[in-house]
Amino acid sequence: RHRLPLESRPNRPEERSNRRNEFRCQEVETLCTLAMLHGFTYPAERLRSAWKKLLLNQFHDIIPGSHTNPVYVEALETYSRLAAELDDLRTDATAVLTRPASAQTAWLFNPFSDARHSVARVASPSEDVNSAPAGLESVAGLPLVCQWQTAPDREPRLVAGLPEIAPLSFAEFRVAPSP
Repeated sequence: RHRLPLESRPNRPEERSNRRNEFRCQEVETLCTLAMLHGFTYPAERLRSAWKKLLLNQFHDIIPGSHTNPVYVEALETYSRLAAELDDLRTDATAVLTRPASAQTAWLFNPFSDARHSVARVASPSEDVNSAPAGLESVAGLPLVCQWQTAPDREPRLVAGLPEIAPLSFAEFRVAPSP
């Protein structure tokens, strides 16, 4: 008789990290492909390595949570390193695809094949929320619905409701100054 494994950790951070890195890999691969059309050298080996790390951590004991604590710790460390590697690739590819960002501009990318309207989280350029920007607005000057979030273990960040962004495209928004 087969017994199904019990989930030993609530909220399963390894499953959440895995899913976030799946989306991150897809996004970065799309960005690198688009950037290649503008002279960017496609980082095939780095992307292949990232996918291999991600897929290795989808082993049948890791995602369901039936692994030992050392495996859990190693998986979370791998996911963290993988996220940092992919963020570096994203930064490199995005630099080719957008004009240089300024303190007054935010670029958002929809890496999916469907139009999306979603929520964006933007890190504050300042530790002091009171001196940080008031929010985001479209390039036409229409304000977006925004809210500042702070948590004891995180930097303050601006959360904004976004209008629809076309598939595989960028949208530019302006940072609204503090009143």
